[in-house]
Amino acid sequence: MPMPDTPSIPPQAVAALNAGRKIDAIRIVRETQGIGLKEAKELVDSYVALHPDLQWRVEQQRSQVSRRWIAWLVLLGLATWAAVQYLSLP
Repeated sequence: MPMPDTPSIPPQAVAALNAGRKIDAIRIVRETQGIGLKEAKELVDSYVALHPDLQWRVEQQRSQVSRRWIAWLVLLGLATWAAVQYLSLP
């Protein structure tokens, strides 16, 4: 049974957090509880703060996304460099 100050979120939102999908959890909370974005984010953040295992999963997902963006930027840079080299051939 949750403590009075413990935020309650739907099981689907908890499942999304367990998968590292915080944005999906916020969306689920908004839809199921009929609250605004700010309130839903605060509720999910409060829930995550009380569950360190979820904090770790959310951080892991965030770093995976960051690595993907970096990889895409490096690939884009290499493609641009190759195009410039190709176009500057005599």
